[in-house]
Amino acid sequence: NYHRGRGIPSLADWLSEHVKQVHHPRSGYQTCMSCGSTDALSKTITLIKTDSILFDQYAYGAAVTTAEALGKLPIGVPGDSQGMIPDALRRSILAAKAKGLSPRLLYLVPVGQNPTGLTMSLDRKKEILDVCREQDIAIVEDGIALF
Repeated sequence: NYHRGRGIPSLADWLSEHVKQVHHPRSGYQTCMSCGSTDALSKTITLIKTDSILFDQYAYGAAVTTAEALGKLPIGVPGDSQGMIPDALRRSILAAKAKGLSPRLLYLVPVGQNPTGLTMSLDRKKEILDVCREQDIAIVEDGIALF
């Protein structure tokens, strides 16, 4: 948390090895340490060329204000009892593009979503992933994976 640059070397090395063994990334990957989810989101937003970011209609306030502080327009996507609705996501993307925007990033909290507390089913997550693949949208998933 208080170490500069790459982070504590032993932790950074462990993290890189863990990602390699568990997630099998493409070759040439790199890991990046952060001091929390908002810091990680801020770093990600600066790396992705986008003028707008897709969020749940009711989203974590610090994430939305971070996007706004970095000059990105937040776009709220409607949800239901399972979280973000895939068809609503698709419609929101197409509506933004029709207005001349180029959304390239979706911020998603699928487990214990803040502020609603909802948790998405694996099937819903797959549907969201399909829409993002179809529309070429990167996903920033803030949370834990339940497999």
